Amino acid sequence: DHLVVLGVMVRKVYFNLRVYRTHAEIIDQTLKLFQDLASGYMSGKQLHRLDAVHYVLCSHTESSFPFLRERGNLRSRTTFYHTLGRLLFMDDATSRFRAFVLPIHNTLCELASVPDVTLRDTTECRRRMIGLSRDLRGLAQATSSRKTYTMVYEWLSPKHTQLFLRALSIWTADTDLAHPILKLFNELALNKTQRITFDASSPGGILLFREISKVVCLYGEYVCQEAVVNAAAQAASAQANAGADIPPAPGTPEPGGGPSGGGGSSRGDVYTLRYKGIWISLMMLTRCLGGGYVNFGVFDLYGDPSLNDAVRWALRMCLSIPVGDLHGYKKL
Repeated sequence: DHLVVLGVMVRKVYFNLRVYRTHAEIIDQTLKLFQDLASGYMSGKQLHRLDAVHYVLCSHTESSFPFLRERGNLRSRTTFYHTLGRLLFMDDATSRFRAFVLPIHNTLCELASVPDVTLRDTTECRRRMIGLSRDLRGLAQATSSRKTYTMVYEWLSPKHTQLFLRALSIWTADTDLAHPILKLFNELALNKTQRITFDASSPGGILLFREISKVVCLYGEYVCQEAVVNAAAQAASAQANAGADIPPAPGTPEPGGGPSGGGGSSRGDVYTLRYKGIWISLMMLTRCLGGGYVNFGVFDLYGDPSLNDAVRWALRMCLSIPVGDLHGYKKL
């Protein structure tokens, strides 16, 4: 019986995720198996019939899956929620979606009530914001239709997106948190399979772009500061000089997709500090401009500076990058 076999596999997945929380490789391989099972059309439908899967969909918090608390499993959180999202959206049930996001909703509301000073100085708040950014990105990746995307977007915006804008303004220099937030909005801006479709009279596309514009402007204002540019350049120069006589190990990949050579590690650091965030921001804006869900003429008609501000900061970010690095980093 297919259901019996799938039931055994799901129980093994559940066991691994609960017991081997500190073993990143086991967690990674287990989630890959779970994702493969959920990705198939027939296997996904069969999984959706299992009580064990419904239990996981109802109890997906850190208390049920302790591996979510481990720093070494941060990347796995996106995969985990992407897989759960695939299973959740099998039937497009609004009531099931509301029950699924209720624990996340409560956590977001709790963090939203925390003052900025406490939010900035509390390590637990920072950890939870990183996790939530990755979780919601995985959930957004699972939306492949207009209905599922609209459910996620209308639940997030504008109440919860304001929290992520606050967090980005507080932790802009913290790449461990800023990059997941940028990737979350980057995913929301992607119109794959025409999932972002608003009614002719709906302002949804305009409101979405205004959120994206705020993110691009906020990050661009930080990353183009002279102090940030100089600090990144000095760090790259110092590390390049320190490691000039140390040849790279054979087969060592270049961090950040940069060119090979003696300054690989320093160039990788510069990529993480500045260029990765710039690349995500530019990709985000590109997806909005080519998504076909925003009437950009409205902004000039009503005197809304969102479009002009986003393009201006995008150009400033591009001009702040040396020509050599533009040629060196393929993603840029």
